[in-house]
Amino acid sequence: MSFKMIIAVLFIFVVFSFVLIFIFYNRYNNNYSSKRSIESFKVPKGEIHGIDISHYCGQVNFKKIKEQGFAFVFIRSTMGKNRTDNRFHYNRRKAQLEGLKWGCYHFFDFRDDGVSQAKYLINNLHGHQPDLPLVIDVEEEGFNTSTVISAEQVKKEVTRCINYLQSCGFKHIMVYSNEIGYRKYLRGHTNNHYLWIASTKRYPNVDRHWTFQQYRLDEPLLGAQNKVDYNRFYGDINAWNAFLNEVAM
Repeated sequence: MSFKMIIAVLFIFVVFSFVLIFIFYNRYNNNYSSKRSIESFKVPKGEIHGIDISHYCGQVNFKKIKEQGFAFVFIRSTMGKNRTDNRFHYNRRKAQLEGLKWGCYHFFDFRDDGVSQAKYLINNLHGHQPDLPLVIDVEEEGFNTSTVISAEQVKKEVTRCINYLQSCGFKHIMVYSNEIGYRKYLRGHTNNHYLWIASTKRYPNVDRHWTFQQYRLDEPLLGAQNKVDYNRFYGDINAWNAFLNEVAM
């Protein structure tokens, strides 16, 4: 074997070794970090935190969720005018049994009209009354269509959806989006409704008061089979109790 061939083989061996070390290091580090975050999380004293989940989160042990100090859970109910989260009622029952305050959110589909979506959301409640306001989740992530739908059309249908829900007795409505979605689809015409904003910043960049903040996305949590989202309420325990009394009226 020539000298050049030997050098080439050694080079390939060294590169391959570094790749293996990098892979195993990252796997160990990620597993260690995830394990540490799951075992150590505790809701800060004096704050009100909760989670939001869908069927993607898998099995959730709500007793363990509550033991860590979480006070509420938002559960995905429906999507568009004809799709249902198949774990909604199971999660709702289990959360209620543990005494967690629960709410549900509807993924707003830009392709469907707002009234049809409102009707489908109501029908899927099966007469159950959430502790927290009904949530209209308005976001583009995961939304695919070949049809261009304007922001004005989305705003129009979101308004129709909210109006129909309120005409059916659901007085308190909350809208959800990230900062970009808020500015594009919600700012201005939803100011009379509660805002749940997705932002990893300490202080979300929005021009109005928010009620809930989704501050950690897709994170592990003790008691949840898969990753969940973490949320916090704007206010202390006194504000929380006042809010619960307000939305119960």
